[in-house]
Amino acid sequence: MLKIILQRFKNNAASFGLISIIGGFVTDVLQPIAPFSSYIFYASTVATLIIFLTFLFKSTLREKLSNSLVLALSIMIVTGTISLLQKYSDNNKKGVLANNFKIFEKFQNQLGFIETQISEVKDISIENLEETKKLSEQIEKTKKELGKKIDQISPENKLDQSKMKMNYSTMFFLRKGYFEFLINIQPVEYPREMFISEDGKNYISLGFDETIDTRTGLKSGKNRFTLKEEEFKKKKIYIKYLDINSNIKGPFEIELDMYNEFLKNDKSYIKNHAEWVFFRWELPYKMWSLHPILEYRCALKSISFKMDNQKKIKIDLPDCKEQLKNNPLILFPRNKFLKINSPKNLLKYIWQNTAKQPDFVIKEIKVRAEYYDGETSVYRTFKNYGLSE
Repeated sequence: MLKIILQRFKNNAASFGLISIIGGFVTDVLQPIAPFSSYIFYASTVATLIIFLTFLFKSTLREKLSNSLVLALSIMIVTGTISLLQKYSDNNKKGVLANNFKIFEKFQNQLGFIETQISEVKDISIENLEETKKLSEQIEKTKKELGKKIDQISPENKLDQSKMKMNYSTMFFLRKGYFEFLINIQPVEYPREMFISEDGKNYISLGFDETIDTRTGLKSGKNRFTLKEEEFKKKKIYIKYLDINSNIKGPFEIELDMYNEFLKNDKSYIKNHAEWVFFRWELPYKMWSLHPILEYRCALKSISFKMDNQKKIKIDLPDCKEQLKNNPLILFPRNKFLKINSPKNLLKYIWQNTAKQPDFVIKEIKVRAEYYDGETSVYRTFKNYGLSE
C-alpha cells in the first residue's frame, strides 16, 4: 500500500506540486476578499482523510484512488503552509505574497480601487437623482408662475406682429421695356389668405390658386405677387394674412431695394447656373472666353483665374450702380452692355481668339469669384474638352 502511494507521488510530484503551488498563490492574492487558503486547506484535509480510509480498507480501489490521494495531500500541504504563514504575517488580511512583493500588493490595490470606484459612482448617481428631482420640481414651479403672468397680460401688451420679420425671396426678369420682380412671401406659418398694400392702409387680396388646401377644404391662398419696374429704386410694401384659424396677422413691413434684389439674383445665377468659361476649339477656331461669368459682372467685385499652371490673374470689377442709375434697361442685352460699359482691362478676356497661334493650348482654366457682398467662392475648374477633336 505504502509502495503504491510513494510510486504515484514520485510519478506525479512535479505536476501535482505545480497545481498546488499555483492554487496556493491565487488564494493568497485573494486573501483580502476571503481566507480561501484556509477553506481549501480544511477541504483538502477532509478529502485526504476520506480517500485514505477508502484506500486503506478497499484494496480493489487503491490503483484508482492513488492519484487523487496524492493530489489532495499536495494541496493540503501547500495551503496549510500558506495559511500558517498568513497567520503569523504582519498583515494577514493582505496575504503572504502582498506582504513581501509590491507587485502583488499593487494588484490587490487595483482590485480594491475598482470596488471603491463602483461605490463612489453609486453615491454620485444617488446624488444626481436627488438633484434631478429638485430641478424638475423647480421647473414645474417656474412654469406655473410663468403661466400666471401670461394670463395677466392684457391684449394690448401681447406680441406686436408688425415688429416681426417677414421672410421673402425674389426672382428677376427682363420684359419688353421694364423689369419684373416676382416676390414670394414666406411667413413662419401657413397662410389661409394673404393681403398686400403699398401705403399700409389699403390692402388687397393676393387671391387663390386652383389647388385645394386639405386643411381647410378651400382653395390655397397665393403668397406671391409681381412688381413691374422701369428703375432700380427702393420701396416699401406691407403684408397681412389670415392664418389657418382665420386670425389676422400683421401688418408686416418689407423694404425692397430693387438694385440689391437684382444683384442677389445675378449672384444666385452665377453660383448655380452659369458655366463661367467658354471654349471653342474645333478648327479653324481656337477660342476661349470668360464672358459667361463676366456678363453678370455687376454682382462681382473681382474674379481671379489661372490657365493651366500659369500665374494667377486678378480682375477688379467696378460697381454698376452709377452706370444703371438713370437707365437700368441698358443692361440688356448683356453681351452688348459688357462690351460697351466695361473697363478696357476687361475687354481682352471677353473673347480670346488664338487661332493664329498654332502652339497655343489650354487644358483647363480655374476661376474664383468674389461677389458684391464680399463672399468668395472656391476655385472652380473648367476643362477644355475640345482638345480631343
